[in-house]
Amino acid sequence: MTVLLLRSGLGIASSPAKIGAFKPFFVSLNLPYSVVRGEELALQTNVFNYISQEMNVLVTLKGSSDFRSMTVDANGHVSYDTQTQTKTVLILAGEAKSVFFPIVPFSLGMIPLTVTAQSALAADGVQRKLLVEPEGVAKNYSNPVLVDLKNQTTFSQVADISMPQSVVAGSKRIVVTAIGDLLGPTVNNLDKLLQMPTGCGKQTMLGFAPDVFVTNYLTATNQLTRDIEDKAISFMEKGDLTAFVTKSCHQAKKQIFIDDETLTRDLDWMINRQKADGSFPEPGNVIHKDMQSQIATTNDEYVLSLFNYALTLANSPSVRDIKTKLKNDAIVSGGTIHWHKDQEASIQSHWQPAHSQANPIDIEMTAYNLLVTAEAGDMSMGLPILKWITAQRNSNGGFSSTQDTVVALQALSRFAALIFSDTFNIQATVTAGTFTHTFNINKQNALVMQSVVLPSIPSQVSVSATGHGMALLDMVEGQY
Repeated sequence: MTVLLLRSGLGIASSPAKIGAFKPFFVSLNLPYSVVRGEELALQTNVFNYISQEMNVLVTLKGSSDFRSMTVDANGHVSYDTQTQTKTVLILAGEAKSVFFPIVPFSLGMIPLTVTAQSALAADGVQRKLLVEPEGVAKNYSNPVLVDLKNQTTFSQVADISMPQSVVAGSKRIVVTAIGDLLGPTVNNLDKLLQMPTGCGKQTMLGFAPDVFVTNYLTATNQLTRDIEDKAISFMEKGDLTAFVTKSCHQAKKQIFIDDETLTRDLDWMINRQKADGSFPEPGNVIHKDMQSQIATTNDEYVLSLFNYALTLANSPSVRDIKTKLKNDAIVSGGTIHWHKDQEASIQSHWQPAHSQANPIDIEMTAYNLLVTAEAGDMSMGLPILKWITAQRNSNGGFSSTQDTVVALQALSRFAALIFSDTFNIQATVTAGTFTHTFNINKQNALVMQSVVLPSIPSQVSVSATGHGMALLDMVEGQY
């Protein structure tokens, strides 16, 4: 629709008006997507002359403190300064010419570049921005905070922030994120967790299992969108069936067709190889020997956690003794519950973030015990376990390794579905020095990852919240 200004008033044309425009003389910049600070770059400037005669053109790159101009004297000596660079070129009629200015970016972020081209007949100028990234390898450290307002109306917690001494100057930043769904970080990183199951049996399952857990959780909480469903189902249907797949394939039956006869054959194959005492033969070398302990004599928390889940599913009376052992061994601290297995000390760097992820084996066995509480519907025991597991999650929504990620996601999706509520409303405020920011979290934006970048690097970030429900905040420390 085109609005026309007439002498007698306004008029509306039935079709839009089109105006063709052409510049006979102009300059443009050809920039890469990004460069690294300190990288030598030949900045390409293109000058176009569509005027009917040739001309000498003075091309100028305006000097700036954001980068250093490289100049070479007659002796071949290179110098770096912030001065303006100029070059004069002859451009024939109807032709274009490229002029290169060697520079070294100095500032980080989007730096402005200003180029002009001037002759006796015409002139033009352009300003573009170049993304300059820090040198080195980017590292992110997650510091999650679970806001629990299910049984109270106020919440407060302080998160410590630390940075290594070796961090690249100027690259440090703290991003605070907030989301209303406990599986939100996982859902927001479906491009990493919802993936095509390929490779060997283990690789297949590590791609297949998260697809199942995430999709079933979103279905149970009425949050499954058509896009996510189509992607997940497509990936699950292309996964192969192997021995370890039986459990996940059974869980996937809600989403895709799984042939019952295939599952039956898998189960029959395993049952036919089971010994009279309930054990299975172990051909070849057994790498994961932690699972070979005898239930009556072992005090290994990892083995007990596996038995706790398996015997709970089987409704075995033997599970009572295991639960007693595990309850006595549980580590209760700061409103959380988890289990720890002593291991040989590993070689660590001299610096550790203020909040470090637990060992993968601790995450895995604690996740098995969370699955047990989910089966029993035990909220009083499950919530403290949930808080601890949530605090171990990284910024991508995963955990330390492959195995603990699969088990932890299964446990989180199972328990989060039990406590999910679509009637929540939380106002969470983060404070760092004089900076404050409030996130409004509710049903409408539960799966939206809200974020804010802190203007400076504090030693602590305070989180306070009011309202009702649960939400997850994360202080991600690292480079940009």
